[in-house]
Amino acid sequence: MERGERDRSVPVVNRLLARPRPWRCCISDGANRAALDTIAFAAAKAADLIQVRAKEMDAGRLLEFCFAARAVCQGTGALLLVNDRLDVALAAGFDGVQLPAAGIPVGRVRELAGAEFLVGQSCHSAAEVAQSQADFALLGPIFPTPSKLVFGPALGLAALRQAAECAVPVLAVGGVTDGNAAACIGAGAAGVAAIRAWQTGNFFSSQPVE
Repeated sequence: MERGERDRSVPVVNRLLARPRPWRCCISDGANRAALDTIAFAAAKAADLIQVRAKEMDAGRLLEFCFAARAVCQGTGALLLVNDRLDVALAAGFDGVQLPAAGIPVGRVRELAGAEFLVGQSCHSAAEVAQSQADFALLGPIFPTPSKLVFGPALGLAALRQAAECAVPVLAVGGVTDGNAAACIGAGAAGVAAIRAWQTGNFFSSQPVE
């Protein structure tokens, strides 16, 4: 497959929904060598989703990083998404895009990218999850974490439990570790997502969450 080309034979959302839960998502901390190493590690450890998150990077440099990320994930089952940048996701041949709750309408993304394109949405309340038309949602922060202080106090497991009752599959994010992930799954989450936990090199590296 050439650079920038996506496999359209099976809709990506079907490939995701067909996977056993809980799903595991690795979110990159920027787009540098360390982030690429973490992505490679996560893909090798059977992460279901990998989200490239580099909010301040220009499109050209981000695109080159996405090509590199795709290369290190070649031959694994990881589905690749870019945070917010639909243009880069399409140009890089990624599987999908991760949108903010107040971002491009999901319906518009489907018009531009096609129904087979995977769309995730980052939400910060059960109400936002209930309104989401995405294929899955990230809800957080569930636990206190430095990277999510801007969103206020942690939502907690009660909010996660409420969001998990919605039609959209929900992944818990924000302060999630291998020590508290099982509690998230017990609250009804379809999976878990993290930045720092993957960087430690031991985020469910041998066994999935039970």
